Amino acid sequence: MEELSVSIHRLAASLPRYNHSFRAADIPVNGIYLMFEKGEAVSHPHYFGDRIVRVGTHKVDGRLPTRLRTHFRGNRRASILRRHPANVMAAEQGYSALAASAVSEEQISTRIADRFSFVCVRVPTQAERLAIESGLIALLASYPLARPSAGWPGLLAHSVKIWESGLRNVLHVHGVPLSCAGLDRFRELVGITKEDKM
Repeated sequence: MEELSVSIHRLAASLPRYNHSFRAADIPVNGIYLMFEKGEAVSHPHYFGDRIVRVGTHKVDGRLPTRLRTHFRGNRRASILRRHPANVMAAEQGYSALAASAVSEEQISTRIADRFSFVCVRVPTQAERLAIESGLIALLASYPLARPSAGWPGLLAHSVKIWESGLRNVLHVHGVPLSCAGLDRFRELVGITKEDKM
């Protein structure tokens, strides 16, 4: 199964990389995203590069660009990704967990813009998006290619699932990993996404 994690990282590395300044026109309207975080890398016999730290998607059709904007420039009530840095930044500044609200949305946006980049894979239907998302999260959580770095801010997150998995995901980390057939389908979708960019 570790081979599947290697394949997922390689496929993700082959896609165009975006950051907080992405243009909606460059992003599929329906799909999943895989995020990378500054300082998190993999040094594996079969893959050397950035470590995937989050997998996500959207439920409502046509909303992937909007979902990504919410992560980078939204508010913590609408984005679980924004809640993690808020809690971490509160801990770094000596606040209690209850005082995480002392961290402003602007501070969170700056932190996320500085640390995160992502790739997207076009997945047209909601059912397939959700299935691939859950399978990828479970696979990467169960068969990591590397542990988080000692300085990974996620180690200060409140959820033990984040510490244990090395992912900024809470749902699906103990789910059913993506199968070989699922990997074949993901590879096909990556190919279609790359063709769209040509």
